[in-house]
Amino acid sequence: GCLFLTRLRYVNDLPTLYEETYITDIDLPRFTLHNLEKNSLFDTLNKYHKVEIKEGEQKIWAVAANKEVSDLLSVAQGKPILHMKRSMLTNKPNLIIYSFLYCNTEEYFIQDYF
Repeated sequence: GCLFLTRLRYVNDLPTLYEETYITDIDLPRFTLHNLEKNSLFDTLNKYHKVEIKEGEQKIWAVAANKEVSDLLSVAQGKPILHMKRSMLTNKPNLIIYSFLYCNTEEYFIQDYF
């Protein structure tokens, strides 16, 4: 099995990033009890479950926003957005994090450290 979560992130009240995350459910007892509304997923995994990101791969495309994503990001359907696919390996064997991100970069650029 896996854990699945979604996030819609805002910058100055503008929906900027929609993310779908899948985490292989390997030794994460009571993970669903954590409040991730304003907390970092990676910090939560590290602090409570001793999970560290060791390496990752990220692929980025410019795509046309479909109906679902255009509604979430408040952009016109078909408008160009960034689509990223990530896979991250951790210090725990077989615990892998997969993310699919959709970004409206019209007002803000995307920057990340991991």
